[in-house]
Amino acid sequence: VLEDAILAYIERAWYFAAGAANYVGGHSRWGNFTLAAGLLALVTERPELREKLLVLRDHWINGYFPAQGWIAEEGGYHMGWAYSAAYLTASIHFAWSTATNECVFFPWQAKIPWFWIYGRQGDDTYPNAGDAYTVTDDLNTFHSDLLVLAAGVLKDPRARWALRDRTNRFPDILYLDKSVVPLAPDAPQDPLPLSRHFRHAGVVIARDAWDEKTTHLNFTSTPFYSSNHLHRDANSFTLHYRGALAVDSGFYDEFGENVGGYGGPHWRNYFTRTIAHNAITVFDPAQRMTVLGKPASNDGGQVFRQDPMGLADLLPGGHAHLDGITHYEANEHFTYAVGDATKAYDPDRVRLAQREIVYLRDSGRGHPVVIVFDRVESARPEFEKRFLLHTIHQPRVSGKTSVVENHGGRLTTVTLLPEDARLELVGGPGKQAWVDGKNYLWDETSRKLPERELAQWRLEVLPGAPRLRDDFLHVLFVDDAEAPVVSRGVARLVSTGTTRGVEIGGWRILFAREPGATAVIKHIP
Repeated sequence: VLEDAILAYIERAWYFAAGAANYVGGHSRWGNFTLAAGLLALVTERPELREKLLVLRDHWINGYFPAQGWIAEEGGYHMGWAYSAAYLTASIHFAWSTATNECVFFPWQAKIPWFWIYGRQGDDTYPNAGDAYTVTDDLNTFHSDLLVLAAGVLKDPRARWALRDRTNRFPDILYLDKSVVPLAPDAPQDPLPLSRHFRHAGVVIARDAWDEKTTHLNFTSTPFYSSNHLHRDANSFTLHYRGALAVDSGFYDEFGENVGGYGGPHWRNYFTRTIAHNAITVFDPAQRMTVLGKPASNDGGQVFRQDPMGLADLLPGGHAHLDGITHYEANEHFTYAVGDATKAYDPDRVRLAQREIVYLRDSGRGHPVVIVFDRVESARPEFEKRFLLHTIHQPRVSGKTSVVENHGGRLTTVTLLPEDARLELVGGPGKQAWVDGKNYLWDETSRKLPERELAQWRLEVLPGAPRLRDDFLHVLFVDDAEAPVVSRGVARLVSTGTTRGVEIGGWRILFAREPGATAVIKHIP
């Protein structure tokens, strides 16, 4: 009877394997795992099922594993923390390796827990990223198989450190290796570097400590396009100290009384869009946006396009390829990254969108300073450029400085470029998700987590006059709320014929006007 039920289910769900599967995103991964589990259970007694099993093998060996292995080569994943775990479950790797003796454990899986180790902010939450709803899961709650695989099968001591006592210990009996000694990220004998580039996931994380006092920067510029749980957020960042200071805004409004969640009005018009992130928009009032084939708000941001299906679509030459993070440099004094998001925008509106970001630990202030430089060129001067910075609470704006606090942390943002910049605030009741004259609020009946703070405000920095090319230069100071007020003179604008930059805390940081050139970062006596 059980055998017949499994066969019936395989026939009913075979559409997951029969058609073209999406190896980058989509639910076919779970469908093809279920089919594989059923076929592996029956194929010995039912050899006529071998051809179906070979179809499944082709999906996994030549489809999912190469695509996911390339994206997660350094441990990260483009969907952020909530969905990376769901799409990288170890069940298929355990089942296939055990049932077939064809080993499908890969070195990249040992580094998946590192994404969670680096991503953990000082208050034990994770940055909003993608369709985020899980803010405190550390892989032990629902996805401990990933930790067991990394720690037990692949012998990674960092993963072993991350593994906690759990109710379900059966995987431990099968796969855990007690000889693997846990190694904390801040172990004196072998501490992890304070920043890491999760290369093909397009994520750079920088921090200055491994405790609750860390200032945590998450910079994102994914080198490919995908719509499934990945937002239009190339060249965006979040910043956290004691609480969320610069945040990825919006909310994955599932399980409410109204039509929300994936594809819903808030998701389609705001949450997934560039306008909801600490990024750059270039607004042409005549632009017509579509999201998943439906008309959507015009936010002036990055566009939706054809989804990738496999690894070839992600690589240079593939239709979904973007440039992403093009340069990364890290040492004890600073972390420096460059992102090129030009290809993420409509080329008829945006000709250049490059961001350079410096996380300066050695600032002489007790907390790191973050410097953000943007080169932006529009196709026409009247297309309005905006630098966006989202916050939980309303900032106080004075001249070209804004100040906002949250949970005892404070963020002071100083605008150095454009020199004629004007600063505007958008937000508050009725404008929490404001796009081009309309508020696309989340479904207020949807499930909310107490840890999930919703951003209510954004700072917009605009050039004072229409131009084809504008450079934006911002210096972000992190402090405790009670610290002395940051003086604008602490950061001094430095200009030459070919560079624009800043002197701060004994450092001179010069950004080239020329697109694609990297910064010169020097300590000055």
